[in-house]
Amino acid sequence: MNASFFFANAWLLYLIVLTGVTLTGYLIPIPEEVMLISIGYLASLGIGNPHLMTLASILGLLMGDGIIFFLSLHGARFIERFKNKISPTRLERYESRAKNHLGRYVFGLRFVPTLRFLSPIMAASLGVSWRKFIWYDALAVLIYAPILIFFGYHFGSQLALLLSELRVVRHALFVAFLIALGVWMSVVAHRKFYRNRSENNKE
Repeated sequence: MNASFFFANAWLLYLIVLTGVTLTGYLIPIPEEVMLISIGYLASLGIGNPHLMTLASILGLLMGDGIIFFLSLHGARFIERFKNKISPTRLERYESRAKNHLGRYVFGLRFVPTLRFLSPIMAASLGVSWRKFIWYDALAVLIYAPILIFFGYHFGSQLALLLSELRVVRHALFVAFLIALGVWMSVVAHRKFYRNRSENNKE
């Protein structure tokens, strides 16, 4: 499968991007940063229009957060699994701080890799309206997504110039880098934010 396939089936490419970004971080165990940078990288190779890829990514992020918000309102078991990964005292501390500055928290958590999934969960538990949540979330996503996609696009273009004679090696190294980055971020997030759960349960 090459770039010509996606040129002939552009709608399918953008649908894949939309679906992939929507599920990233919740069902697909890949950090959003890695996914968005990868999308920018693909755009730098001529696979898809970078503007439409960015638009699909923005919609995907908002859809993903909106779904988690909706599931949180209805107490879905899937959401309880996420909440159980965080110590109750830590979650209560975040919620107590967010009560008086919820808009800022929804906006700010979008830029924190290990905490952004808490944003829709806390907003729903604190009784925030769906419109208010999406408003602040969209403000952050409109900044967050284009920057990362541009980084991937620019980085990919520069990498292509440096390694133009080694195309296979170029792609393999970049994919390996993204996988390693994703694994590292997941490990750091797990150690930093989930390890206190067992300690708090003992207490």
